[in-house]
Amino acid sequence: MGITVGGASKLLAIVLLVLGGAAGSAQSHAQTDPLGDRPALDPDHLIFHEPMEDGIFSDNWYAYQLEEEDGPVAGLYVVVRDGKSGDFSASLSLDCANRSSTWEWGVLYGSELVGQDYFEQQVPPQVAQNALARYCP
Repeated sequence: MGITVGGASKLLAIVLLVLGGAAGSAQSHAQTDPLGDRPALDPDHLIFHEPMEDGIFSDNWYAYQLEEEDGPVAGLYVVVRDGKSGDFSASLSLDCANRSSTWEWGVLYGSELVGQDYFEQQVPPQVAQNALARYCP
């Protein structure tokens, strides 16, 4: 069971995801998140490295806490994939007390909204598991 997040926070998360996805490769080169005040692809935020079957290419998954102007949003994290599979951003709600997570929203290639079926089929379960392990010690 995931954390219930207020409508304003969800709306902000969607806007940030769309902006972050739209930044796409520019975000990769600039190494900053949509707010411009934190590293989005900082190695310290790496939560999962996913090698491709060919052994040459890979995807890196990063997670960091969503921040609004008045501070961090409790339990809500931005997850960014960077690598061979293309740009992807999503919000992940973590419930530390119950050791559970819920994918809220996702944006693929900067403009394509994705739903739960995408999370279930395309996002490795280790991404949410590792986010829980890191941010809910």
